[in-house]
Amino acid sequence: MIVFAGLFLASPSFAQEEVCPGPYTNELLLADLDAIDDTFRAFDPDGARTRLSTAHRMLLCLEERADPVGIARLSRQLALTFFFDQDEDAMRRWSMLSRKLAPDLPWHADLGADHPFRAQFSAFEIAEMAGPEKSLLPPKSGGVFWNGAYVDKPSAPMEMPALVQLADKKGEWIEAWWQDGSAWPEHVLGEPGATPKAPKWLTEITPDTRHAEKAALPLFSEAEVAAAEVIEPEPAEPAFTQEEIAAAKTEVAAGDYRDPFEDARRRAIRREHYQSTGTNDAGDQVTISTEVVTFRKDRSGGKPVTYEVLDYWSRDAKEWAPGTHADSGYLKDWVDSRPPPNASKKPVVWVSFEAAVAYCASYGLTLPPAASPGVGDDPKWEWRLEGGAAVRVNAKGKAQETDRTEVHEDTGFRCTAS
Repeated sequence: MIVFAGLFLASPSFAQEEVCPGPYTNELLLADLDAIDDTFRAFDPDGARTRLSTAHRMLLCLEERADPVGIARLSRQLALTFFFDQDEDAMRRWSMLSRKLAPDLPWHADLGADHPFRAQFSAFEIAEMAGPEKSLLPPKSGGVFWNGAYVDKPSAPMEMPALVQLADKKGEWIEAWWQDGSAWPEHVLGEPGATPKAPKWLTEITPDTRHAEKAALPLFSEAEVAAAEVIEPEPAEPAFTQEEIAAAKTEVAAGDYRDPFEDARRRAIRREHYQSTGTNDAGDQVTISTEVVTFRKDRSGGKPVTYEVLDYWSRDAKEWAPGTHADSGYLKDWVDSRPPPNASKKPVVWVSFEAAVAYCASYGLTLPPAASPGVGDDPKWEWRLEGGAAVRVNAKGKAQETDRTEVHEDTGFRCTAS
């Protein structure tokens, strides 16, 4: 059986490429998750990231229905790693998924209720359900499965990661992908109408109780810490290495699979905190805390800013996040606060001049002047800055001065050095 990564390209055929070095099962996932726990016990964070990345990708290659508790355990391991990395947004997403799938999954014996990770993990609220006003369109007599659960409607908690699997009428697993929230690809959506019938072969899944048993074992006990100071335990080998997966992957279009750690690294920022004392209007002495946020180098490299790049930026520049400035139509084509399907690598449009200026300024850059070349066919128009005025320019050099808050379905932007 061939399992695919679920590539959603701008083509009716949805061209796909094989990404699996071999078959994968829930039994192999259990072994990989045990190996990940071993890397935590060995105080090997880099090893944990590598193995988590491998397991995350290999779930696309499952030759059976995913075990929700296995995904919940993987999600909690990811959340723990992002806790150590101080990436609150990524931790929140994976914490939500773990709690949604297995709210009663036991805790490691040494992660008590007062442990900072456990307290933060439990504090995140699970997002509301959302989805397009369409019906699900599974393979004929087959089904769509969301994190191992059969679903007949295209709704899901917002911003929550999801492993989606498609099965045909024989119960063969023919396609799989990771998606954010309810950002369903077009090829599994139909016009609003009747709810699809469950496949005849559908049965209840029995979660593997071994995940609960392994999740309850100590992870950072005093005895293990003492032992680790003398000798580092050898973690068990995962079913497939990252190198084997990379060798098996053939020309997969950029952007369809997002490694959870690369996703976090791309939008990494530096936060600096300063404190000073002063006197308020009442004459009282107060302490003033200031946070300065510095973004990494602009990843667009002088090219039109893409949906993916603006997505990473807006998660920290929250005043320009999807859903803000909605009255102007700002980012109106985004779905569930994420870029539209198939568009991650495309130039972003429906973005205002003011948002473009703010994006460029956060990297110490600015919009190009009106006379600057570089406008192509995608997008057809770009925002430019001319004497403080908002100007749209196309490939022919035509310039239109317009309102700073306007948005257009064919207008994007790029940045240049000041």
